[in-house]
Amino acid sequence: MRRFFFWLSCVLVLASPLGAQRTPVAPDSASRAEFVGTVRDMAAWALVTPAAHIPVGGILDERGNVASVVGTLKETTYTPDTVLAAFRKDLSAATRRQNARAFGLGYIVRRAAPNGARVIDAVMVEVEYRNGYRTRVMFPYTRDEAGQPVFGEPITGAGTATRDVAVGPTLEESARRIVAAVPYPTFITNDASGRPQARTVQTQPPDSTWTVWFATNPRTRKVAEVQRDARVVLHYFDQSTLSYVSLVGRARVVRDRATKDAHWNAAWTAFYPDRDSSVVLIAVQAERLEIVSTTLGIAGDAATWRPPTIQLPRRGVPPR
Repeated sequence: MRRFFFWLSCVLVLASPLGAQRTPVAPDSASRAEFVGTVRDMAAWALVTPAAHIPVGGILDERGNVASVVGTLKETTYTPDTVLAAFRKDLSAATRRQNARAFGLGYIVRRAAPNGARVIDAVMVEVEYRNGYRTRVMFPYTRDEAGQPVFGEPITGAGTATRDVAVGPTLEESARRIVAAVPYPTFITNDASGRPQARTVQTQPPDSTWTVWFATNPRTRKVAEVQRDARVVLHYFDQSTLSYVSLVGRARVVRDRATKDAHWNAAWTAFYPDRDSSVVLIAVQAERLEIVSTTLGIAGDAATWRPPTIQLPRRGVPPR
């Protein structure tokens, strides 16, 4: 155990939120080791517990202390990957709610040894910081005569690293994370004189091609403005993380009932009881994404303040 904590204090390199800085700085090594060690120990406890609470995880507070450690039952109706994905999502939401610094997750894996000659049992420990940086360590284990797990040195395996490596999300992954946190973005159009007009709308999440759908009254100004000039912007601002994403693209008004049904949000029913005539959908096809985030360390150009930009493939008008 002492060797484990010594190793952790020497090689763990994680990133903590840094405002607009681009270079991550590692958190305090002692709190880091305590956090990862606690999650790993909880996973070890689960290995010898009949209930098999795998995965297990916890939250790291702003002072670097382990605020809580929780577990989730391995439901027989779910695949391990489904359980892990759901648990990561729950931990991430709890981290955001409690203004925590990071969350950790431990779970059992089976991986081929580096020489490929055998399969080993191991516990994977993941830690993800609120700024999106994450790290993974895999600890192989055997069992002693009492059935207790005995952990070995970290190893290299498929999809793992020999040491903790801070891995930042892609710019597009960061954009989707910001957009997901903003249920009511601002929709900006151009009126007949070319002046911008802005209003708040309730959108569906963007699909894989960054097409966004929302409903509106067919008599509103934005419907006429989109029909006159398809160039629009959807602007998502998340105040809690000082982040924004602008979807710059083209919009289309969609009136056919089949498309309305396909993209309908149940929350809209109270406002549009007659889905045939009282409502139209607007589909926005993004052509460019502009992203800035203080929490994720995504900053604009130092001289011009121009934000990082993703140019998306041209897809023509949004699909019907």
